[in-house]
Amino acid sequence: DREGDSWSLLAGLHAEGLRYVIRCSARTRWVRDTTGAPGAVQDCLLRGRRGTSTVGAQVPDEPAETSKKKPGSNLQRTRRHAQLGVRWTTVEVSKPANADAGGPDIAPFATQVVEVYEVDPPSERKATSWILYTSEPIEDEGDAWDAVDR
Repeated sequence: DREGDSWSLLAGLHAEGLRYVIRCSARTRWVRDTTGAPGAVQDCLLRGRRGTSTVGAQVPDEPAETSKKKPGSNLQRTRRHAQLGVRWTTVEVSKPANADAGGPDIAPFATQVVEVYEVDPPSERKATSWILYTSEPIEDEGDAWDAVDR
């Protein structure tokens, strides 16, 4: 799941010209937005474009304050209805200073980042949010939702 946001995997997919949609961490710090401002993926998304429509979906129902989960506890998660929004931006991906020396050695490249987030989550519940890297072109809100559906 989140192991997909390693620089070497993303760079390798890009170098091979392969299409991808990969879930990533909001804290990934080896990107820059189109203005050249470095930061975590989440920072770049906040400066990006936001859709105007929402969609209803069933999401995991987790309390805002979660204790340590026991192994296998995800198997019996309850679900709730939520309204989801989307935002997107283009980022430049550069090889991080601490990257594996054996990984691909390629020039920085652009990729799309899409975030799905819960609109107005209940205060007693953990807000749903996930972030994706994708090679798919994202020109508008419809393209962003299409990438999420892949």
